[in-house]
Amino acid sequence: PEENPDNYLKLSPANYFKDVSTKVIIHHGENDKAAPLQWSEKLKETLINQGKTVNFYTYPGQEHVLQGKEWDKAMERTVEFFNLYLRN
Repeated sequence: PEENPDNYLKLSPANYFKDVSTKVIIHHGENDKAAPLQWSEKLKETLINQGKTVNFYTYPGQEHVLQGKEWDKAMERTVEFFNLYLRN
């Protein structure tokens, strides 16, 4: 990034959020060590600020890969989201 900041900035997905044309669902384990919760929170806020619809869910005690009942809950929410927004 220090050697070519302009090209590096172009690689960021944030530059293309304006092109998102569908609803977005985000699931995030609150104990995720691979991707900090703040990243998903920032993504959610950025999308909302651009007028996008975002369903955002966090899962206390869960890490990067959701487990057990929280996995089941996330999948139920995903199916509901699909049926509400994406199914023809």
